[in-house]
Amino acid sequence: MVTTPDSRPLVLLLLTLALVLGVSPTGAAETTPADGPSEATPAPRLELRPVVTGRWQTCCDDPALPDPSLDGGRRIVGQGELVGAADLAALQALTAVSAAVPPGAELTADGQAPRPGALAPDVVERFDGVDILTDTSGGLFIPPDSQIAVGPGVWLEATNTALLLNARAGTNPRTINMNDFFGEPLDFSVFDPKTFYDRFSRRFFLISVGRSRQPQQSFLYLAVSRSQTPAGFGEDDWCRYRIAAPKAGVFVDYPGLGVNETWVGVGVSQFTFDDDYDSAFVYAMPKASLVANANGCPSFPGFAGFRVETDPEGALAFTVQPAQHLSRNGLPGTPLFFVNTQFAASDAYTVWRLTGTRVDNAELLGEVVHTAGSYDFPPLAPQAGGGKDLEVGDVRVTHAVFRAGRLWAVHASACALRQPPNETCIRAVELAPGVLDTEVASEQTFGNDGWYYFWPAVSVNLAGDVVVAFQRSRADRFLDIAFTGRPAGATHFEPPRSLQLGQCPLADIDGSGRNRTGDYVGLQTDPADNQTFWIAGEYAAEQGVIGCSWKTAIGRVEYASQVPPGGEPAGLPAPLATGGGPEGPEGPAAPVDLSLPWGGRLEGPRVRERPPVR
Repeated sequence: MVTTPDSRPLVLLLLTLALVLGVSPTGAAETTPADGPSEATPAPRLELRPVVTGRWQTCCDDPALPDPSLDGGRRIVGQGELVGAADLAALQALTAVSAAVPPGAELTADGQAPRPGALAPDVVERFDGVDILTDTSGGLFIPPDSQIAVGPGVWLEATNTALLLNARAGTNPRTINMNDFFGEPLDFSVFDPKTFYDRFSRRFFLISVGRSRQPQQSFLYLAVSRSQTPAGFGEDDWCRYRIAAPKAGVFVDYPGLGVNETWVGVGVSQFTFDDDYDSAFVYAMPKASLVANANGCPSFPGFAGFRVETDPEGALAFTVQPAQHLSRNGLPGTPLFFVNTQFAASDAYTVWRLTGTRVDNAELLGEVVHTAGSYDFPPLAPQAGGGKDLEVGDVRVTHAVFRAGRLWAVHASACALRQPPNETCIRAVELAPGVLDTEVASEQTFGNDGWYYFWPAVSVNLAGDVVVAFQRSRADRFLDIAFTGRPAGATHFEPPRSLQLGQCPLADIDGSGRNRTGDYVGLQTDPADNQTFWIAGEYAAEQGVIGCSWKTAIGRVEYASQVPPGGEPAGLPAPLATGGGPEGPEGPAAPVDLSLPWGGRLEGPRVRERPPVR
């Protein structure tokens, strides 16, 4: 049971404003894929105004030195804890089992066989990434939390241990410790990085969080590259900022990063220093001042902050995930989208719209959408070699992306491909957000008999091909990195391929006894061609005297048959050569055509048959 402390800073009490609009919806009407999104009654909405505004300080000129004897410095611990210790049992609880889909090596969770001979995209390049031993100056980190961002000339991998900047061909690797990059002492924990290359401004963005328990301090960090091809990690290549946690007595955790034409959005979870969940929190930062940095690092003009305790239906708001925008949305107010699940067995998703143009007129509007299928907490994943079962997270949205009128969100869920036991599957939801209402374009929960899929990420290229990358294991396979795809025009994800096979039974045990993996996988499309995809993820490998731990691999994958050599697919608008202006290199989003075969609803069985959780 998560709790919310009664004591809050005075500014929160004076400025909090929430307005509930609308009525509770009925369940989503079932349709066939050809019918397109269903008609539904208006969803309840929650409109939030900022509870706090403030300014960043340029990072990191006055770090307070924590007492290393009290927090233990950087060591093998579970940084970025998923939930408080009191909620650990809830994550692992799975008491009901749905009807089993007949077992079969190539069945998806909805019982549909993939097209004969169809496969996920091809791996065209692969590189070694960061591993647990890349930088041991401050200790060792588990898990890696691997992320990837790629620009026209370089790619950037971000992990808890270190950053790796490399030429696109993998010929010029440079690394730096996360603490050194943000100017913090090595006994201050800096973790949970997220990175993204924004094709509108042609800048790399990187965020992370940090904390110490004595004294109780917590910060959110932001770095913005000063060009589209940073040469290294120094002041000539990056501007860095940090801000304290929104209120005293909490630390920020598990950040998400989203960028569109107007905003840089960050969603975090807030926990007390006793590890009890407090609330979600959203930072809204106007982007224009941040990216005007070619001639020097600007002072940050301000940010708006939104404390998000519940969704519009009153359910707990947990991990409000911002979407990475790959094209303009063409909607009034140029909203930056966020999405979250309910932290329960449910069929509900909340879509949030961050609108406005300045800190003083920013608003966050939430709307609940119900899908035909449902989700539930996933079980732990077995692995080969008799190792301890692997931590797979929960039902939170781990990644979201927006392109051409579609908002994609992915997360893990329990599924039943045989009975018993239950497996862990990936749930991918495609939403079509309008000005105020959002409709479900497609949904699919997919997995494989005996396999456990977890920590998914999703992206979509200009042709409409979808790729989902994730980690997986089963009782006779070690932890590896895999990916699958849904080509434009298809309705199902194809059988997955491995980017890098695992080599040994992972033994990354944290202080709570969990065998940590994840906490996420990196996946982004390539801005150089708007077609190929870059993946960064963890696999299990022998690491000398410390035994079997994590390494990461970087891969570029593509649907080669979808893209004519040297150009864009026929019938799609060519990118605009705007020089990184406000239109972005892709120009306006194409109109949403709900008659497209891949724009309809994909029906699938519920994981559990039960009334929707309200």
